[in-house]
Amino acid sequence: MPPGRFLALSHCTADFDAEAMERAVRVYHERGMRTQVRDGDQVRRFFGDFELIEPGLVMPHEWRPGPESAVLTPAESSFYAGVARKA
Repeated sequence: MPPGRFLALSHCTADFDAEAMERAVRVYHERGMRTQVRDGDQVRRFFGDFELIEPGLVMPHEWRPGPESAVLTPAESSFYAGVARKA
């Protein structure tokens, strides 16, 4: 990608509730859908040499929260989200 472009992504994780995510993955697989769960370091690697924009790699509801934003525990979210810019 050329400089100045952005990459936004979200990804499920078992970092906060491994048992619940294991159950969710099992449901996906039972229905013939493939899914991959990754930890925070693995998700961060997708950004490669892109510069993460504040607040970095966080739960989706923590990325630019407003007054109406949901308040979830990490286990309730079980996702990471981030936006980065190619230098």
